Amino acid sequence: MTNERRRRGAMARRIGDAWTIGLVLPAAIVIGYFFGWAADGLLHTAPWGGYIGGGLGVVAGFLEVIRTALRLGAEEDRAAREGDNDIPR
Repeated sequence: MTNERRRRGAMARRIGDAWTIGLVLPAAIVIGYFFGWAADGLLHTAPWGGYIGGGLGVVAGFLEVIRTALRLGAEEDRAAREGDNDIPR
């Protein structure tokens, strides 16, 4: 694999990770809210299910953002230790 192809692959991976971080948090909040809203319909506890579901969505979204950031940091550290200069900074 050529050096240029590897650099482009690393750049595409970084763009994909940025999109993931940008979309995961709002998606988790919306999904959590709708699960809570559905629970409200079954349990007749409106509006608390939506609030609790939205709050759990916030927590799940932040956990996923943190996991992604930690994974990216570990990849950067590994590349720095190995002297891999193909990863754009």
